[in-house]
Amino acid sequence: MSEHHWVNYNTGLTGPDDLQMNPTLAKLRTQIQQCEQFLALCERIKHLEKLQDGRSELKKIELQTQKIEILNQLDLVSAEIQNYEAILSSGDRPIGVVEEQQLKGLIKNARIRIGSLRLSVDSSTKEIERIDENTRNNAQELHELYSKLEDGILLEGLDPNTIVEKLAELRQERTTLNEAMKADISTRTRPDTRRETQDKKQPPVEGAPVHESEFYEGLLADFTQAKTSVEIISPFLDTERARQIMTELARLAAQGRNVIVYTRPPNEQIPHMQSDSQNIITDAHRLLITVIQRSGIQYNAAIIDNVICWEGTINILGTSESHETMRRTVASSHVRELRHFIFSESG
Repeated sequence: MSEHHWVNYNTGLTGPDDLQMNPTLAKLRTQIQQCEQFLALCERIKHLEKLQDGRSELKKIELQTQKIEILNQLDLVSAEIQNYEAILSSGDRPIGVVEEQQLKGLIKNARIRIGSLRLSVDSSTKEIERIDENTRNNAQELHELYSKLEDGILLEGLDPNTIVEKLAELRQERTTLNEAMKADISTRTRPDTRRETQDKKQPPVEGAPVHESEFYEGLLADFTQAKTSVEIISPFLDTERARQIMTELARLAAQGRNVIVYTRPPNEQIPHMQSDSQNIITDAHRLLITVIQRSGIQYNAAIIDNVICWEGTINILGTSESHETMRRTVASSHVRELRHFIFSESG
């Protein structure tokens, strides 16, 4: 039997720097991962216990009974063949040509029947062996998992009856702490843009190109105003950039906004990022973010509430060059034109 592996359910997209910044957040994440692993263990045990509830044994008995019945039929058909052959070879009474042909036909059909019965016996035997093997494997795995369950209860203080509620509480604590940390960071003055905290940055001029830092600042500001939906079209994914933006997208999804990310499939990503891009996509789905994979996407864009539109050369969830820019427009008609252009181009 293959070794039972833990499933990693850690869905946090923030990186090591955040853990160093706040030990409490690191502790919460460890506790969440521990609870998720324990919950996966409980679910696996429940599944295996269902397989051991007696239905397999009843199926085995049914197959054994059928096998005995088939063997009895096999004996009867074999006896019939012997009887027909004895009549053919007997010199006690003459046999006409028609009767001889009939007996030979009966013998032929009986042998075909014997072959079919033997196949049924073999099939029943293999099914019984499979049930026995599965029962042994399940029992062995359950024996190993019960030890882990006991360790979780005695050593970690985890309760199988309340683990779901505890996990929900820990996730809420993590969300609350994350929000507090982001609020704290947002009030700090950045070294490269020193200004009074009370000063509000003016939105970029309509249609004017902006570079990376100004674009992301404006995009995050638009996120806070999103009422219904946010769509990101980003051909390529990068762990560092996705970690920053996905956190905000997850917050919007949790608030009921429809969040969609269009990107290329992992096999079309930059070679060294193919594995990481699959992880990013998997994490996004866990965070209620819809990810639609489209081959050949070339364009970069963000659409908020089907009205606000960012478009240009900056790969929103990936890496970009310093000279690349984006422009912002506000017009539902422009959004429709952009959709037609992007998706007809990639389709």
